[in-house]
Amino acid sequence: MKQKYRAKGKFARLSTLKKHLKKRINVVVSVMSGTWGMKKPLSSKICDGTTSVPCYAVIPAYHKNDKNEALLEASYGNIVEIFGALVRENEEFSSYNLLINRNTIVEPV
Repeated sequence: MKQKYRAKGKFARLSTLKKHLKKRINVVVSVMSGTWGMKKPLSSKICDGTTSVPCYAVIPAYHKNDKNEALLEASYGNIVEIFGALVRENEEFSSYNLLINRNTIVEPV
């Protein structure tokens, strides 16, 4: 399912995550998987079409709330805006994680 969306505001591209390590950023992404597994933390694969490195949005169970729940409700291909996600590198799996906490806002587009 192809969707067109033009972001309004300042958002980082996933291809630039390396320069944002350990910083909080805003991104617009497409959800490429549902929430994985029943175990905590909850994670979803995300993409914005600018990188070949796997990226995941991760919500520890104790940070789940009404402000970030839209990520868990998004289905495959849905676009969401994420405000204030912490960028971490997962060297073991050669990927990036965007950590979602209770102050992070996720809005469906």
